[in-house]
Amino acid sequence: MKLLGKKVLIRKEEEKETTASGLVLVGNQSNTLSNGIIVNISEGYVDNGVQVTISLKVGQRVSFFKHLAVEVEVDNEKLVLIDVDNLLGYYE
Repeated sequence: MKLLGKKVLIRKEEEKETTASGLVLVGNQSNTLSNGIIVNISEGYVDNGVQVTISLKVGQRVSFFKHLAVEVEVDNEKLVLIDVDNLLGYYE
């Protein structure tokens, strides 16, 4: 998939939450923060006539709010598409 504008395609990490009694809850929907690995990045965008490149890299782990991402399916894999401006940060 070729991305346009300031978009990144992310493979979400599986979310796990442990209860006080030790039970593991997988895929808890109550948490609004999510993490994932970048699998594709757009080539950048034009701002006031200047080409701007995105400083992130494929393979970087990022954090984002779930409600700002759009779920898409690419090659039978569920991924999320999000604008770079809506990412909270990345891990080094």
